[in-house]
Amino acid sequence: RYLFLGAQYRSQMNFTFESLDAAQVALKRLRSFVRDYYKADAGKIITPVITQVKDACADDLSTPAALAALFAILGFSA
Repeated sequence: RYLFLGAQYRSQMNFTFESLDAAQVALKRLRSFVRDYYKADAGKIITPVITQVKDACADDLSTPAALAALFAILGFSA
């Protein structure tokens, strides 16, 4: 599912096993961040990102931009 979120819904998707592996790694990083987020008080850091994610989704359901906003806070690219 994460692999499909990384592509704009109007574009044709080029499926490869490498992209599937990369999506798996990215999802593990996000899950780890969420676990750590609930352990620490990171609300001040995450609030602007939530706004960026909402704006990206409101802009023609741009899930790649929303994921990029999430990964920007983590300090690495998707």
